[in-house]
Amino acid sequence: MAKNGTRPSRSYSDFERVAVMSIALTHGIAYAVKATKTPERTVYSWFADAGGLAEIRNFANMAAENSVAKAEQALCDEVARRLLLEDTDTDQLLITYRKLLETRANVAAAGSSSSAAAGSSANAQVINVTVKE
Repeated sequence: MAKNGTRPSRSYSDFERVAVMSIALTHGIAYAVKATKTPERTVYSWFADAGGLAEIRNFANMAAENSVAKAEQALCDEVARRLLLEDTDTDQLLITYRKLLETRANVAAAGSSSSAAAGSSANAQVINVTVKE
C-alpha cells in the first residue's frame, strides 16, 4: 500500500488485458475478477475502451459464426473428396458432422450469450482440426 492508504497502480500488458477479457467473456466478469485478481472497475474500463461489452459480445458471436461456416465448408469439401475417392471410412467424418450440427445449434441458441458463443467457437475450432483437406 502506498503512504496515503491506496494501492499503487498496476500496469497490464496487452496480453494480460486480452486474457482477462477472454475469461470475462467466457465465464463472466465476476469470475475473471476473482480468478485473475484484477479490479472489477479495471475490467469494465477495458471493455469500455474496446467499444463496450455488448460490442465485444457481438464480435465474439460473429467470430463463432464465422468459425462454424468455415467448418461447414471444410466438411462439405471433405465429403466431396471422399465421394470422388469412393472412400468408405466415414466414422470420423460422421463424428465431425455431429459436432458441427451441435455447434450450429449452440451458435443459434447463443444469441447474445457470450459463454455459449465462446463454447461454440471452441467447438468449431476442434472441427476445423478434425476435418483435413
